Parts: sequence; C-alpha cells; structure tokens
Amino acid sequence: MVRECHEELAAIVEARECVWRSMTSWGTELAWWTVTLRGDNELVPHPVEVSEILWLSAREMMEHPDVLEGNRPFLEAVMAGRIPV
Repeated sequence: MVRECHEELAAIVEARECVWRSMTSWGTELAWWTVTLRGDNELVPHPVEVSEILWLSAREMMEHPDVLEGNRPFLEAVMAGRIPV
C-alpha cells in the first residue's frame, strides 16, 4: 500500500491501520488502510495508472457513476459508523 501510493500518486505515506478486508466477486482480496500523508508533497497522478484524483465523501462516492460494486459494502460500513476513518 505504501509502495502503491508512491507509484500511483507520488505520495509518501505512513501506514496506520487496516480497517477493512474484503473479497471481490472475482476472487481478489482487498485490504483497506488508513494512512498519514508525510511532508508537503503534492499528489501527482501517474498518467498510466490514475486518470484523476477526486476528494469525495463516502456518500458522494456511493452516488458516483464509476463506483465499483466491491466498494459499496466498505462505504456503507463507513457511513454507518462501523469503520472509523
């Protein structure tokens, strides 16, 4: 996750806590982490990996037309207060 943040966003982060684990319908295991952004680095999307950066609330993410179905249970848990973020 630390490596992915750096490769995809040029972000230097410190992993804090794994707050959720899930399995996609096609068998990919996911882990959801909280992180701390280090320094004053600007997020720069890798042009091949990331098309845009959006700052959205959990509700806005649920309503976004591109939300992945596998993300919905996590977002619902956040909105219900079962996951502290």
